[in-house]
Amino acid sequence: MIERMLHNHSNGLRKDYGVSGDERDLYKTVNGCIDTVHEWLGHGRGRINLCEVYMK
Repeated sequence: MIERMLHNHSNGLRKDYGVSGDERDLYKTVNGCIDTVHEWLGHGRGRINLCEVYMK
């Protein structure tokens, strides 16, 4: 799911683009985990751009 979110972001799409209804719970869990780590690091929520930097 993280790979898809990062791929979407790098292609100028919403990070949840193409996430089906069946995958919505997984998406929310993964996104929540990413936000939690960013908050611990002092970056705030919704920073998929930083996730892209960290995960490369």
